[in-house]
Amino acid sequence: MNLPEKEIQFLIGCVLGDGHLRIDKACINPRFKCDHGPKQAEYCEWKKEMIQSLSPKFKVWTRKTPDNRTGKFYTSATLETCNKKELLQLYHMFYKDNKKVISKEIYPYFNELSLAVMFMDDGYKTSNSIMISTNCFNKIELEDFIDFLFDKFKIRFNIISGNRIYLPAKFYNTFKELVIEYIHPTMLYKLPK
Repeated sequence: MNLPEKEIQFLIGCVLGDGHLRIDKACINPRFKCDHGPKQAEYCEWKKEMIQSLSPKFKVWTRKTPDNRTGKFYTSATLETCNKKELLQLYHMFYKDNKKVISKEIYPYFNELSLAVMFMDDGYKTSNSIMISTNCFNKIELEDFIDFLFDKFKIRFNIISGNRIYLPAKFYNTFKELVIEYIHPTMLYKLPK
């Protein structure tokens, strides 16, 4: 891939979390985008620094149309790149028949940074451990992925209702040691004490 290794690892965590890659009509290359709430603007701005080679744009903005469910005009912190050929290989790893998947092709690039970003995007604490919302992935992909995580990091997640993954408390300290150096200060609240 034509990206710095750290950016690849970072983007893998993002796409497994709140980010996505998309090829627009009349384009041949994808762009990356992720949205967060205004309280996570500092985190989103940090994400911008992590992918500098892609010349990303960051903005905080209020939507021009109200949400159909609530009638409210929501504010978002958004990070987005232009269409980039450097993202094409990553796009093909993640999207099969226009659906985001957890492909084994990402495994060689997935590391502690990837895990930390995935957790910061979609994770939350339980009373004494953590859970990650992986709802958009199917059970077979998740089974392979949690086996991979155990082989690589010696942490064993369980799949629970809604295709979320839960980390039993006995693995929590190992998880925390793996990711703590990558956790953005504004995201420390997601980790149990």
